[in-house]
Amino acid sequence: MATYAQMVAQDLVEGRPFRPMEDQGAPIEAGYAAQFEMAPIVAAAKGGIGGRKIGWNLPALMEKMGVKAPIVGHVFADDICRGDANLKLADFRNFMMEPEICAILAVDLAPRAGGWTRESAAEAVARFTVAFELLDRRDGSPAHPASVVANNIFNAGLCYDVENGLRPEALDPAALRTVVEHDGEVILDAKGAAPQHPLDAVAFMANLFNAHGVTPKAGEVLLCGSHMPLHPVDHPGRFTMRIEGLGEVCFKLG
Repeated sequence: MATYAQMVAQDLVEGRPFRPMEDQGAPIEAGYAAQFEMAPIVAAAKGGIGGRKIGWNLPALMEKMGVKAPIVGHVFADDICRGDANLKLADFRNFMMEPEICAILAVDLAPRAGGWTRESAAEAVARFTVAFELLDRRDGSPAHPASVVANNIFNAGLCYDVENGLRPEALDPAALRTVVEHDGEVILDAKGAAPQHPLDAVAFMANLFNAHGVTPKAGEVLLCGSHMPLHPVDHPGRFTMRIEGLGEVCFKLG
């Protein structure tokens, strides 16, 4: 008989509805146990692991969701769009997007004495650039954090700028202005919109994955947290994100 994690893996590969845990009181670690069992199965079907993501990395969100720390997930290689992309709304059950800064790793984030910090993470990142996280709620609810973690935090991929970016030492997130447009209409125009310093997000992801025996690899794309609330999309359109000096990326949803 298939385990819960194996069923979630098949759900993700086939685009089936969100599968909550039977025990709605299960702790967050039970969700991670399922996610880390699920991930290699999905990776085998989707070209491997291409990146990682962090979620709920604002104190207000953590309080709202009843968790003590941000949550993390996997991004599968076949779900990554390098540069501008054409997507089909019909391929998703409940399509949503989030604009983010992402980190491109220069080296593996292997376990290190004392863990990863902002300073050590800076030595591991080749550059930062802009990205859209693609998400699919799959008719699910975020009410039970462990179920959300088990289902890979709704991730359905990402699109990122492959040409532009900044080295870590040149990044000042508080000074960056994020502009997002939907069919030419500005839906976000904010300065300092990153939920936390992207290097702190990289360090947190490295430490959590290392604690589960996993080493994020050089070349992976790490999503560092959304600059706006989760944005649902129910009709075709074109989305553009730009941060002056950092990059620009867009996708068309048909």
